[in-house]
Amino acid sequence: MRILFSFFCLAFLCVGTSQAQITIGSDGTIDATVYNAAVNPQQEEGLRFILLRGLIREKRHWGSFPEKLQNLFPAAEIVSLDVPGAGEFFQQESPMSISSYVDRLKEDLFKKSQLKGKTKTIMIAISLGAMIATNWAYRFPDADFQKMILINPSFKGFCSIFDRFMIFSNENYMHMWNYLMTKNEQFVANMVVNDSRKHSSLISNWQKIKQEAPVSFGNTLRQLWAAIWYRPSNMAPPVSTILLSGQGDKLVSPSCSEEIHKRWQIPIFYNKTAGHDLPADDANWVLEQIRSFI
Repeated sequence: MRILFSFFCLAFLCVGTSQAQITIGSDGTIDATVYNAAVNPQQEEGLRFILLRGLIREKRHWGSFPEKLQNLFPAAEIVSLDVPGAGEFFQQESPMSISSYVDRLKEDLFKKSQLKGKTKTIMIAISLGAMIATNWAYRFPDADFQKMILINPSFKGFCSIFDRFMIFSNENYMHMWNYLMTKNEQFVANMVVNDSRKHSSLISNWQKIKQEAPVSFGNTLRQLWAAIWYRPSNMAPPVSTILLSGQGDKLVSPSCSEEIHKRWQIPIFYNKTAGHDLPADDANWVLEQIRSFI
């Protein structure tokens, strides 16, 4: 009964070698000297990034991260995609299977990307987006992207539902009830971002997004259903993949990323303090991992 109750509450809740250190200013700019030492501009030709958000989130939830990524790779194309039922497609019905999301997003990528020829593409996906990206890589290896960065992912069969959705825990029940009574986005911020200094601006932005493109209760349930039941192979996807794990994640247990790392035998990198929304908590650290990976 607890799982069933929490399932519905969660639906209401969302109705989100030695290397040089990259120094990024508050406005997202990068010192040219540091940039030239870190990245060879000649390697940027045909470079593309696909950004895919998580459960009941849309591309605006990336915040300033795409801008910072663009500053790091000025010549690269950055394509942020929205799943059906969220963002620009919030009035559409969300599919109930991960493979159906892949089919729709693959079409949308073709429409939005200006790079139609040979590209070097890196998929950056978080949470539910990581499930979609994984299925995409299995079904269309090397077709749309050659590398994949999965942020705080979790899969059925790799860890328990209580580890995948820690909102089910007793500790979070009172906070969840408070959110249901007040609709205060502070609860969401507390769950996914550990740097409280960023909460005020994030909450304001998230509230605006919710007002402009609300995810329906039905679409929330459909996305949850797809996420809960998606189970990939114990064999790693046929594209180069790394894991980024926020050790302070309060929504999805870091043990999920650890189990994926062990089964797939792929690299994992740990941020000791960041939460579930790692790009919001520590964008500079994420950018460093991206630069090293490509």
